[in-house]
Amino acid sequence: MIYVGVPIIQEQVNSHVTLPKGFKDIPKPIPYDELALLVSNANNPIRKALYLTLISSGMRIGETLELVKSDFDMGKDPARGHIHVRVTKIVIIPLNKNSEFDSV
Repeated sequence: MIYVGVPIIQEQVNSHVTLPKGFKDIPKPIPYDELALLVSNANNPIRKALYLTLISSGMRIGETLELVKSDFDMGKDPARGHIHVRVTKIVIIPLNKNSEFDSV
């Protein structure tokens, strides 16, 4: 095998290059009906609020669990939540009063 005029010996390449074992499947989103079922079966209001926050904001569970009252600015329209990401930035998410899951 020759690459750009340089002879390549296959045995040398195999001993120095490690190929990936395979690709992981990309996770599929949870269907709407399953999310609605999860929210409707929440056994208390705090858990329901947690599920709705995770679903509607895209936050990670750790970010959601670290939220405190002072992270919310209810004086804005729409209201805003400030997510403090430890490493690099502060993310501001709009809080929609009319969630698709309000009727669940």
